[in-house]
Amino acid sequence: MKTFRLPAALFVIALQALGCGDDDDGGTTTVTDTGVVDTGGGADTSVADTGGGGTDTGGGGTDTGMVDTGPPKADAATKHTINVGPTNMFAPSNLTIKVGDTIEWVWKESGHTVTEGTSCTAKSGGFDSGLQNTGFTFSRTFSTAGTVDYFCIPHCSLGMTGKITVAP
Repeated sequence: MKTFRLPAALFVIALQALGCGDDDDGGTTTVTDTGVVDTGGGADTSVADTGGGGTDTGGGGTDTGMVDTGPPKADAATKHTINVGPTNMFAPSNLTIKVGDTIEWVWKESGHTVTEGTSCTAKSGGFDSGLQNTGFTFSRTFSTAGTVDYFCIPHCSLGMTGKITVAP
């Protein structure tokens, strides 16, 4: 089977070269942006359709049908960066991401942590970078939708907190 990915005008020319435009079987072949319809009665030529479908109503002979490659692939996961410091803050402090995305915290100032929890209390079993210095990085991939709060242990009382919203 041959597969073609061409602009519409070239697609029609390619189909005609394959004998799909004038197959002398008493029927017609129509090319649209959604596929090819062959209402002829003879042998049909296979045509790849990457546009979302098509109908082959060919009546006799060998009918090899249509191929539809399906919907486009989902977007790949994204890597987001949050700066830790300077001036006792996370930038950005609030971020919305998608399930499967990764966040990398990058220390721009020494003496900070990235600790999961709320109200300056670490979550049992949550992530914790430990106290780190300028240049350190800490990454986490989020596999579940929801909200994740985090803070810096030494500077939480000064408002060094952040929130990640993980969308499905």
